[in-house]
Amino acid sequence: RFERFSSVMRSAVSKDESSSQTTPPTTQAETPGEDASSRQLIEPSPFMDHKCFSNLPSTSNVFFDNLKKGYGLFCTLRRCGELGTSLRQLSGGFQLASETMLVPATYSHLIPNARIAGGALLEMANSSYPDFQKLSDEDKKCVAQRRFLQILSLDRSYRSAHYFPHEDTIVLNYCTVMNEKVLTTFFDDCPSTINKADAMDEVKRSLRHALLLNKRNFLKVRPTNEEFLALIGLLLWADEISNENEALSSIAERNRAEILSQLHDFYLKQGVHEYATRLGDVLCLIESMEKMACKMQEDFHLYRLMNFFDEDFEK
Repeated sequence: RFERFSSVMRSAVSKDESSSQTTPPTTQAETPGEDASSRQLIEPSPFMDHKCFSNLPSTSNVFFDNLKKGYGLFCTLRRCGELGTSLRQLSGGFQLASETMLVPATYSHLIPNARIAGGALLEMANSSYPDFQKLSDEDKKCVAQRRFLQILSLDRSYRSAHYFPHEDTIVLNYCTVMNEKVLTTFFDDCPSTINKADAMDEVKRSLRHALLLNKRNFLKVRPTNEEFLALIGLLLWADEISNENEALSSIAERNRAEILSQLHDFYLKQGVHEYATRLGDVLCLIESMEKMACKMQEDFHLYRLMNFFDEDFEK
């Protein structure tokens, strides 16, 4: 996978070769003791949330502006849907920046909120990528379902790293949070058939060994908004969506190439010409999200054996 990315980036570099020969590369001073392989090459970006959908200032980069608007739609739909399912919890929530109310996660809302996110993902992809709009409804659902857990894992890491960079707390969905304190009440509304003590142990294990680790990996890289949006696109248009469908495989490859080409242009406009190491760090997050998605699937198989969410899986 990374070899294919490297090939695309080499093609992007060649198209800009003439400008790179006449423009001297920008050199940044390293912070003493900082690892050059993982340091931030460009300034951190402002945090993106639901307000990107209706209040997004235009820039010279139409491609990423469109992705930001699509991400804003993703956030808006999730925010509206999740707050609608959590009205009784709002009194126990807490207000954070960007007019976002976060509430403690609960058992009964986890799957409904995930379904809201699944629908919002379809709308984000429709808004962001013309090629996605042209797919059949069947292919759209296939792509979204196959890549949902990876993109959800990335978004959780993005929002958790922003709101709780120094705390062992995860933004589980758009408006719900999870930590060990929240876990003590998470199963209060679960069916009586569930062994709460065993259930709590399993979720705590997942929280400690997967969700928090994923957030720490994200914090090491701290992608800019453009890098973050590129990662969403690369996860969406992964090879795995083709399923021996040559037409879909060609569409996915074309969109991956466009995303990486736009990312190349973004780095150059930021004055970053030697970005290979930085790009490698960013692309390694794809592998982290793939592993997190596999872990979530394994956890849900175990949860089903423990009678978790039976009522939701049957719907």
